[in-house]
Amino acid sequence: MLGRELLLVLMRLAKITQIHSIWVDLINNPAKFGLNEGIEDLFRSNANFYGVRISPEMAKKLEFIICQCKANVQDKHFEWFSNTFFRGPDGPSLRAEAIRYVLYFFKPDMPTHVLEARGHLLYYLLTTVPQNSDVEQQWCKTAVWFDWLTYDAHTSVQFIEPVISMVRIALASVPTKATSLLEYVCKSIALIYPARTDLFKKAANDAMHAVHDYYGCGLMSILDNPRIERSVRDLLRETFSDYFARNVALPSAISQASPLVTLVPPQQPRHANTLVSNSNHTSTTKERVRVKNKDIDRDEKERIKRSKTPSPPNGTVFGELEETKKKKREEEIDDLIEQLRDDFKATMMSLRLVWFTSSPSRYLKYGSV
Repeated sequence: MLGRELLLVLMRLAKITQIHSIWVDLINNPAKFGLNEGIEDLFRSNANFYGVRISPEMAKKLEFIICQCKANVQDKHFEWFSNTFFRGPDGPSLRAEAIRYVLYFFKPDMPTHVLEARGHLLYYLLTTVPQNSDVEQQWCKTAVWFDWLTYDAHTSVQFIEPVISMVRIALASVPTKATSLLEYVCKSIALIYPARTDLFKKAANDAMHAVHDYYGCGLMSILDNPRIERSVRDLLRETFSDYFARNVALPSAISQASPLVTLVPPQQPRHANTLVSNSNHTSTTKERVRVKNKDIDRDEKERIKRSKTPSPPNGTVFGELEETKKKKREEEIDDLIEQLRDDFKATMMSLRLVWFTSSPSRYLKYGSV
């Protein structure tokens, strides 16, 4: 029932004498363990065991970081998690188990940002391994890629896709980390069990096909990214040759066909026609330039002539009309002033008469009107 997890445990404890003897029996006599086809029968794994890999406290905190934390604060929570659980002597083993837990942490109703958060958390788990601990680094990389090396058709793509998501994140931030991860999986295929290299190579190619169906054409841009070293890109094409052979577009039949021979007329007649054509073209161009120059000269002469022509005295006809209107308006104003003067005089005389007649004493005092 443990499947590939049993293989991973046996690899971790392979230096123990008793475990080494189990490996010998597993390779030479697989029927002793009820295996019909050998170790490939263990490639199928039951995902229900992922919840018992770590303590409930660790699982609760990891689930909180994946599901609740935003990307910009995830690193702060992971720093607390790392200082709490990975500082002890069993830190390397717990880190690898945490990696396996994150890979298998999946629910059908998980939103997209939570699926992406798994890749971010894997990136933190791998990049925070102490630099002086080569053994721990190698073992954590094995824990990351082991589902690829032992992939079978019953494995969900959600258990292997976070690795590519982590590689994509590493390419954007630290390309050397992405290069190291891809180089590791390529070399592990030939080193994990040299006698069965073809078996592990086929499993890795099948896993790449499954992820390709999940990503679409975007996977090729990750594997053939110019940020990855050229030697590693060549190694990827060699290791995943089956995948590249199926998904890289072949040159079209037109480009592969031999070039057609084009019949060319004799050189001398074509040269003569070219000379005639060039001569006609040159004469036409000169004629156009000459006509254009004539038009420019004519326009310039007209402009000079207009500038030298004196303007009519007292302005134009419109000026004479304005002058006539002005004189007429002045005459009307004079007539109005005379009329107002007469009206004002009559009004004052009438007021004076009323003032005297209203009081006889005023008349005697100031005199008659």
